Amino acid sequence: MANEKRHEMSRLSSQICNQISSVFSNPTDPHPPPLDLLVTELAGVSRRGARVFLHGVGREGLMLKAFAMRLFHLGLSSHLVSDMTTPPISSPDLLIASAGRRILHRRRDLFRREIVRC
Repeated sequence: MANEKRHEMSRLSSQICNQISSVFSNPTDPHPPPLDLLVTELAGVSRRGARVFLHGVGREGLMLKAFAMRLFHLGLSSHLVSDMTTPPISSPDLLIASAGRRILHRRRDLFRREIVRC
């Protein structure tokens, strides 16, 4: 019985890994893979001498903070939108924002309420 469970878990683990691998290896025609787009944009920011602004909420915000630190270590000017020392964003700069679906729905509802009040 224990051996059957171990075999089933191994099979499921292999299936999960194969599915994850297929997501990253399948072509995304007509669009390039997201990582390629990000690297291209960041290279353009570096060439232009522009800055990178990052905004995220929840766990995604925490990961964007770590990403901002890595960009800074690579020599890019990176800023978190919520920091007190964040400079104003301008046209050559890049804004990267990330939020989960639930957060976006809550914020959208909040914006609608505020617009109605105005």
